[in-house]
Amino acid sequence: MDELIEDSLAGTMASIWPNFESTRLGEDFVPGYVRLENDVLAVHALKPRNATLRDWNNVQQLPEAIVAATEQSGSIFFDVVGVRDKDIVGATRASTRHYRTRGAVVGFRVDELRSIKIRRMTAYFPGLTRWSGMSGATHRHEVGADGRPTSWSTTVRAAPDREAKLSAGRKLVISTHWSVTGADDDRRIFTPFSVSSMSAKPLPWHDHLWPLTTIQDLVSLAYEGFVTADGGVAELDLTNTATPRTTPKLWSSQLMQCPAGVDTPNSMNEIPMFYLENIGGINGLKRWVTLTELHGRAVGPLTSRYRIGSGAAVESRLNDVAVGIEYWVNYHKKQKTAWATPNRNKDFQPERLARHVGKPFTDFVGDPVRWAKLFWDRYGDLKHASSLQYDGYEIHLLAESGLILLACALLNRIAGSKNPSRMICEGHRNHNLGLEMRRMLGAE
Repeated sequence: MDELIEDSLAGTMASIWPNFESTRLGEDFVPGYVRLENDVLAVHALKPRNATLRDWNNVQQLPEAIVAATEQSGSIFFDVVGVRDKDIVGATRASTRHYRTRGAVVGFRVDELRSIKIRRMTAYFPGLTRWSGMSGATHRHEVGADGRPTSWSTTVRAAPDREAKLSAGRKLVISTHWSVTGADDDRRIFTPFSVSSMSAKPLPWHDHLWPLTTIQDLVSLAYEGFVTADGGVAELDLTNTATPRTTPKLWSSQLMQCPAGVDTPNSMNEIPMFYLENIGGINGLKRWVTLTELHGRAVGPLTSRYRIGSGAAVESRLNDVAVGIEYWVNYHKKQKTAWATPNRNKDFQPERLARHVGKPFTDFVGDPVRWAKLFWDRYGDLKHASSLQYDGYEIHLLAESGLILLACALLNRIAGSKNPSRMICEGHRNHNLGLEMRRMLGAE
């Protein structure tokens, strides 16, 4: 974690503007205290001196963001998720307001801040050199006559930017970041994969955070665990006369803290389910962001376990996946897409989707027609047959293989090819699942 962020989250006194854009910078602040508490950034503010109870209650309940001048620097606290008041009548104790936020940008002068909007937000993801195919460092070593190494040299340089347009005035940029820290005899070289959301005009914070968390979900799917960001930066909306010496630092619990009950990857050195090149590179990432925005009901079953955990019962898991498949097929049927149109009576949605994905999934389950019928029957039984006796392991296999089918369909869509489905169905991560599914269907 960046030192400035670390010092700010450890606990600091602050002058706070809860409603920055409608107040006077030199006067309308309240004293307070800021620190990280249970993975949430707590902003504690005292009631303004000489303010009436009515004035205090008229302060916006959930502000877009809170501006503060802390002991370290200017700060913006965004992603406000809660507020609690403690009003004391009679002045026997202090009246206070307590905000809970999940994001911060620190490292600027408050008097140079024009608005709480943001022009660029960047997150750093270490361990993704192989996944992204982008490296921020090259290494050389020399060996002596005895074959033993005598020297080692490293050159760090940001990889060339790759860009894709998200919408008018907005773009997605991937590259690598580099920094060198530590004492002369204890250097740390940091060259993570970086993802940026940039806009020509300053935008609300959530317009930039959304693409970053969406891409994080995709990478987490590839590694089957929450892939944590380690730092980042943000470019703010500053006055024309502002001369920032450094780029303000970013902290977001959504990006940088693994949610409770969610697993992290066993190792970032393991082979992922798919690589960036398999899904179409930067253009595939752009299409993934768009797909998630337009078809959250299809994407949710794939990525929700990396935000809210995977502790749900297998029955709920099967229902979630089936709803995603049903939505995706029905949407395309409504669009009169040929593959989504049933060929016969009882040509259920999972069979149509399996037929569309094709050979990779056929080889994976052995008999896609029998698999689809069993999947759809169990989905219906779980909803309607209250006295149903069933095998929990069978439900687990159907849910996880359905997840594979949905992942293949969606990733094929963003890649514009069937490379993702081949990588997913033939990869080592899902080998045992496919084997067990084929055995259960008698196709092995």
